[in-house]
Amino acid sequence: LNYIHNQKIIHRDFHSGNILCENVYDNYDIVISDLGISKLSTEVSENNNEYYGIMPYIAPEIFQRQKYTVTSDIYSFGMIMWELMTGRRPFCDRDYDTSFIIEICDGLRPPIDTIAPEGYIEIMYECWHSDPNKRPTASNIYDIIEQIILKEENNPTKIIESLNSKPVITNKFTSGSIITYTKHTSSKNHGKKYDDNDNDKYCNESKKSNKN
Repeated sequence: LNYIHNQKIIHRDFHSGNILCENVYDNYDIVISDLGISKLSTEVSENNNEYYGIMPYIAPEIFQRQKYTVTSDIYSFGMIMWELMTGRRPFCDRDYDTSFIIEICDGLRPPIDTIAPEGYIEIMYECWHSDPNKRPTASNIYDIIEQIILKEENNPTKIIESLNSKPVITNKFTSGSIITYTKHTSSKNHGKKYDDNDNDKYCNESKKSNKN
């Protein structure tokens, strides 16, 4: 991801299903795939009436019609960090409907219910920040994870089973209105395209939620 962002490219559909891993003689070769809808950061338009992906990995500002930036990929990276930590997909027990989108924009995030290496959860929380400008860069994350790996080599963190805890609420993102979508049965595992049709009803729901 750091390399992609250094090339001024925004992935725009970053989730664990787009990470490929090959193990050759205990050497792992890991690559990010499916850059079919990626764009140069200079090509991304201001008006974002379409978005792509699996809902839990989509940054809240995208639901609010803000443009894709590299920070949108960073939010997705934070969700992948949670998936690696817990061994399950974020919000796998939820329907991906408008109510779910509103909760995400109001600060809903997956639960922290297991032990992780020192610094891991902190950087993951930063990736989830509702303000895109307060998320770390891919370069920042790379450096921090490198330090975590070095510490783990000397003093590994004990792995425990995750509990089935409730999600947490983080800093809220309350500006703008929400883009609607058509529910798709395969959307939990495969990225899909959503659009801005028939938006009035859900914009009103979002505004009511933000006022509360």
